[in-house]
Amino acid sequence: PGGIVAQVEPSTFTVFLESFGSNKINVIKELRALTKLGLVEAKALIESAPVNLADDVDDKRAEEYRQALTGAGAVITIKPFHF
Repeated sequence: PGGIVAQVEPSTFTVFLESFGSNKINVIKELRALTKLGLVEAKALIESAPVNLADDVDDKRAEEYRQALTGAGAVITIKPFHF
């Protein structure tokens, strides 16, 4: 009934890998630098694209992922995190 609905800016995000692009090795290296994943785990995750790489991260961390991985050739989407 007649209440005001406030638009709330998302405070946490999901980093989504659309594709690893043409330089898979560099994307794997960047993902390993961003996470504690080993080579086998990072390679498997990258090769399973499209896939979520990180959930419930703040905007600064999501931007770190985006810059590092797009710089390596990946296609990244940042989405608001939903529980």
